Amino acid sequence: MSIKPVFSFSIDMKLSEKGVSVGKYDGETASLTAITQSNKTTSKIEFAITAGKLSKSSENDYLAIGSDTNILVYQVNDNLEVFFKEITEGVLCMIIGTTDDRAGPMLFCGSKQTVRGFNEHGDEILWIVTSCFVNSIELFDFNRDNELEIILGCENEKIKIYKNDKFIRELNESGPIKKVIKINSLLAFILKNGTIGIYEGHVRLWRIKAKSTASSAASYDILGTGHMQLVIGWESGKIDVRDPRSGDVLMKMMSSNKIIGLLVTDYRGLGSNELISISEQGDIQGYMTSSINLAPISACDGSQISEMLNLKQNLLTELIHYENNLRVNDALTSASDDSLTTVKQLRAVANDFAIIPANTRLSIGISADEIKKSSVEVSISTNNSTIIKAVIVFTDGIFPNGEVLIVHPPTKRVVSGIYSGIQSASSRISGVSNIVIPLKIPKDEVIDVHIKAFVGSVDGNQFHVFELNRQLPKFSMYSLPEKISGSPKGFEEISKLSENFSLKAPESFVKFKVAERVSRFCMFINQNFLLPADIEPPANEIDSFDFLKLSLVSLRDASPVIITFYNDSNIIIQTENLELAGNLVQSIAEFMNITNLDSSASFPGTVSKFHELFEKLQGLQESANVLRTDTALKINLAKILVIRAEDAKITNMAQRLRVGNVATKMMTQYKEALLQKNVEKLVQIMEMGK
Repeated sequence: MSIKPVFSFSIDMKLSEKGVSVGKYDGETASLTAITQSNKTTSKIEFAITAGKLSKSSENDYLAIGSDTNILVYQVNDNLEVFFKEITEGVLCMIIGTTDDRAGPMLFCGSKQTVRGFNEHGDEILWIVTSCFVNSIELFDFNRDNELEIILGCENEKIKIYKNDKFIRELNESGPIKKVIKINSLLAFILKNGTIGIYEGHVRLWRIKAKSTASSAASYDILGTGHMQLVIGWESGKIDVRDPRSGDVLMKMMSSNKIIGLLVTDYRGLGSNELISISEQGDIQGYMTSSINLAPISACDGSQISEMLNLKQNLLTELIHYENNLRVNDALTSASDDSLTTVKQLRAVANDFAIIPANTRLSIGISADEIKKSSVEVSISTNNSTIIKAVIVFTDGIFPNGEVLIVHPPTKRVVSGIYSGIQSASSRISGVSNIVIPLKIPKDEVIDVHIKAFVGSVDGNQFHVFELNRQLPKFSMYSLPEKISGSPKGFEEISKLSENFSLKAPESFVKFKVAERVSRFCMFINQNFLLPADIEPPANEIDSFDFLKLSLVSLRDASPVIITFYNDSNIIIQTENLELAGNLVQSIAEFMNITNLDSSASFPGTVSKFHELFEKLQGLQESANVLRTDTALKINLAKILVIRAEDAKITNMAQRLRVGNVATKMMTQYKEALLQKNVEKLVQIMEMGK
């Protein structure tokens, strides 16, 4: 089913993807605004535009235009330049809106390392260090506190949430974020790898990946249901209308060209909003909300009926296999020893119908590689003589060539054995009872793993599919230095492992205090690390211990990580990895519901690098003031941006060593010191938070 547009026209020009917007520049009439693509192949300047009410005293929308080097805010109706600002790191995305009634409307500009907020006079009243490219900005009540938070879709595969300039949390995804958009109380996202999905709070409701790449999205009730649908525009020219809670496709429309924009506004001035679709070739089409509820009609779409019939046929076939499995198993169990012929016949039938013993179970174990200490191992095994023909692993962000890994032993027949997914294919076997799959997790995040295992008899040519789901904890890639048994361990045994720790303890550390008992700390460790045995807190938590020291080894680079919880509730994390220290601090604060957390830190290696970067930055800026040729200036600016990116990354990681208002205050003081070019003060702020 498809809906015909209520109006359409073409401007016969190729348009820029980030260069489409709509604004009421006279306060009443909606005007479509677009940037055309240059025909010059040498031109690589990218523009982004947005429109909105930036002035408290005027109903007219302002037009903001951002480029690689600056932003221009323009009052179209009066043909007046409001303000012009140079932004060295460039502008990637913009939005106009209000998060704080006291500050009023702001123009939020996302760049390659920061987000800046400007008022109607061009004063910079917001500055956020992101340490990553910001591809999209949305204002959305993420915390449901009736105040809008700043939602950032970032190139480093994270959705970051800020309350003004205070970092709240981040959501990890499987690819660079292309766009984020609010739809009622939900947050939709588009990834550059073709994935789309929805979050409700920090919980992802659904996510799907398509062959094409989504280019734009909008929230609009096109079906007349009384509820907003998620409308997705694709590079293939397709437009999907989806149920935001389930992701089900309710309707499809098709264009002959790539969709670069979906806008919602009262374009014709009829008193109700319309959905405007804009293609790369300049084709404009407008749609209105249906006067009748089209959801029941769309549910009867022919393609969906065909899908349901295919599903019915597959389920019936599966039911036949289950019935045959039950019948043959019962017959084999009741057959007498002298009825050998009958048993052989039944087994032949069993092989044809993929019959396996009724008590067949599939077990899965997840642990660190105890030998090479370089990966997390997933072990899959059966409980009898059946074999595992193949295993399919579905997950995000692990496999370099996609989201699926297929592991199957080669072709020589054996009855049972163990097969490791990292072995060479020269050992030719067709099935084993135990398969071990190594996983190397690149980032510290929770990983959902979905496994399908094909299990059957040795001589069978059909197999049963077992499906299992497991979740890897956030810090799976850190293991104990020695192998221990799977029974719960007390403080003494865990601390003894640290006494035998062969690696040199890191000099860098972060120290902070929490108002929590050691039992809560043990719960955090047990839930967030992949230890072979849980840590048991002491029976008397007040007097029975001095400290708990947990010594770990990174499975990525074999570097040591030591976490110590003292009797006075002080926690010290020793690691040379500043990013890991920040992740641990943020995770502990979130687990223990800590809204404000101060800390002191010492990272000599990082401080030395920071000094070096700051000296290089000052030298390049001085050189840029002398340079006159355009090419040389651009090269120098590129070097400056690279150094600023590294500087911003260090700053952002240092900020993550604190939580809440403490982190916000630190960034305010950091900005003041940066303007003064006071390196020693910058280092002090990063280490002590003030």
